[in-house]
Amino acid sequence: MPFYPHTTTLVTHSFAERLLTAEFDDALVDQAAWKNSRYDGARLIQKIINTHTDPVPVGIGTARIGTSFKVGKYFTWEGDQSYQDLPVITNQSTALYIANSCVGGLENPQYASIKNHSYVGINKILIIDPDEQTVQTLDKTVEPYDEFHRFITNDFPTGNKAYLKIIDQSTPTALKGHHRIKMNKGFLLKTFSFNYANEPSGSANERVLQENNSMYLYRKGNFQDNYVDGTLLGSSSELPGIEQGNQLRFRYSVMEMFPSSTAGQGQKFSIRHVGPSFASSSIHQNQYTQQYYTGSYGILKHADISGSNVTSTAMLNATAMASASRFIALDTLKHLRDNVEDTTLTNQEKTEVHLTFFQGTKDFAPGFHDERSISTFEVDQNQAVLGVEQGGECNASLPTNHELIFKGPNDNRFMPTTSTFLDNIQSAHLVASSSGCVPPETNVRAGGFGAGEEFIQSGLTLDKIEDADTYVQGGILGPIGYEGAQTSSAGSYGNSQLDNMDSQNFYSGSFNYEISFLKKDHTLILDLDKETELEFGIGNQGLVIIPQNSLAAVWTNIDYYLQLAGITNITNPPLSNPSPPPGTNPLPPNTTFTN
Repeated sequence: MPFYPHTTTLVTHSFAERLLTAEFDDALVDQAAWKNSRYDGARLIQKIINTHTDPVPVGIGTARIGTSFKVGKYFTWEGDQSYQDLPVITNQSTALYIANSCVGGLENPQYASIKNHSYVGINKILIIDPDEQTVQTLDKTVEPYDEFHRFITNDFPTGNKAYLKIIDQSTPTALKGHHRIKMNKGFLLKTFSFNYANEPSGSANERVLQENNSMYLYRKGNFQDNYVDGTLLGSSSELPGIEQGNQLRFRYSVMEMFPSSTAGQGQKFSIRHVGPSFASSSIHQNQYTQQYYTGSYGILKHADISGSNVTSTAMLNATAMASASRFIALDTLKHLRDNVEDTTLTNQEKTEVHLTFFQGTKDFAPGFHDERSISTFEVDQNQAVLGVEQGGECNASLPTNHELIFKGPNDNRFMPTTSTFLDNIQSAHLVASSSGCVPPETNVRAGGFGAGEEFIQSGLTLDKIEDADTYVQGGILGPIGYEGAQTSSAGSYGNSQLDNMDSQNFYSGSFNYEISFLKKDHTLILDLDKETELEFGIGNQGLVIIPQNSLAAVWTNIDYYLQLAGITNITNPPLSNPSPPPGTNPLPPNTTFTN
């Protein structure tokens, strides 16, 4: 008889006797021994890399109404599923970063003003092999830009923590336990700055909108283009509006005018309907503006014009607002588009345009610690130019909407998370009528096409946005504007937005913002207040920046690896079994960080 292979055991059954059918007991799949090993135990879930996250409950907690109705807990996160509450995935860094420059957020007038923050420039990266106890030094002056910068963006994503250590231990500091990375792409070169200055009474009233606010950071809204059309006997249109969607927008100027339901009574064009005043604003010279701007740098001014035959177009063109809007929406956005589309430029030479409100002091995304927390948003290079509707010769070839469009519609990484309130925005622009560009003394045209129509001076066209979700607004009234003003009468202007707002819609000080070009560099923007934390500077040897996900064998032996790299002469031996000593900064990488 045959034997089983490599044994002396006889084969006692033939192949013909094999069992060809089987029955599976379905009840087995519900048993713990089966489920845990095959399904529940094999499904690992993690919310944050390097960290085990416990359940995060929200809602109104637990309560009972009577005996049968129960209000339970709701969770924004049900909790990680992992082995022994350990992180499922770890990505720990073995690099240390050496910074040789630290510029306070208000220290250098070339850079965008960001209070209580600093621009920290990295010039070397130490790549450490803790097993072999070797160090490879990467120098930014030698390494290719993209390869060097990839280390920085991988180890310092926006919102993460970083830990700082002065290399020269003789330099006193007051460094916080950790700092947050707000941006990791480079310097923001100041290009345009706006500081709202309330116009005094008197002749200046003829140069600025005095009755209402004129700046709005908002999203959505129903846009009605040419809802009062000055080329058609000054009558209103019944065309449906366009829903603008969840795109973040900044209306930086309006020409607020109101039509009348009575023929011959609508408003006429005047500079006092244009706001805000840009007479306190400045255009700044930098490596980018030098490439496209041929005008004068410095503070903008209203041009002086006089004469009995001055046209509305000339009056508009003489305002500082005209100079500002032309520079922002036409010149700067065109250069951004040309720069991005230029295939001869390297990745480092390509730029971005950012806008920073309130010197970075308002947090538009509490808890995220990213660019939004320093009131900074990137202009959408793809949509911004398309979103600018340029007026004709009668409108001095200026934009009709005076608006910037920001990056990231429907993307939670770019949109503010603060609350909004509804508001309406109404703005006019000049158009050619049957008699050409209209002189300011031209009367409001009578006529119309039916009951309920509105009338305005011939040569003016009104656009409006209804029910815009507004984050903040500013101008002559400050943070609190009027609710849905529909007429220039004092009564309608008197409806305050205060009851519709909450604390997230306010800001401190006057409304101000800066527009900047990004100069790509190996630079982090951190919430490091240099004036108080580094009063005596960073010394001659600079800073060590340790990533949040640093390997324990690296960050507990910083002095040893600095000596091994030839940066210091400290000869401390490495710890063979590294563990965090009391009070050590930074914390262990697997510590659950809190916001």
